[in-house]
Amino acid sequence: GFAKKSEVELAKLLEHPHQQVRQEAQFELAGRKESEAIKAFGKVATGSKNPIPVMHAIWGLEMVGRKTDWVVPLLKELSTHESEVVRAQSLKALGGVAAFSDAAAVVRARFTDSSAQVQYSAVIAYGHLCQVPVEITPHSEQDRISPVFDLLKMNADKDSYLRHAAVIALQSHSSNPDDLWNVWLSLKNKYDTPAVRLGVLLALRR
Repeated sequence: GFAKKSEVELAKLLEHPHQQVRQEAQFELAGRKESEAIKAFGKVATGSKNPIPVMHAIWGLEMVGRKTDWVVPLLKELSTHESEVVRAQSLKALGGVAAFSDAAAVVRARFTDSSAQVQYSAVIAYGHLCQVPVEITPHSEQDRISPVFDLLKMNADKDSYLRHAAVIALQSHSSNPDDLWNVWLSLKNKYDTPAVRLGVLLALRR
């Protein structure tokens, strides 16, 4: 059975042609000692040229990340991978396991990625990061929300999926509608465009 296999053997099975075998290996490996699991998944994620085992490795890292933040540096590294699929999945995993302070800058950097899929994953991940407590300062809400305004302005309503992700992020990073409205008013001179106004309106209506 899988329980008797070594971490190296389980990592090799992430390349198996049958999905069920790959998933069983992923789940078994994710349940092993955190340091050994991260080492095994990391070797596959950074060394394999086959996207299928790399995806399983990233999903496995996300599972381990629910128990320890040791996975964050590796996921941050993978967020700049040459493959847009790997970048997108890494960002998705970061949004589920990382602290805002650890991942926000990395995730925001992908807002301008050349791939629309990566941009979308980055904005969704950024919205999920709101679940982590952050230090409250006089401009903390502006600092969190203005990157989403930048994205809406850049997108200019060209990609409706990206706008939808941005709206979710705006709502997630606003403790209440009044706060979002106040941030919009304070930054209106820079972001008074149809695309940003629509994004704010949709977030306020949710």
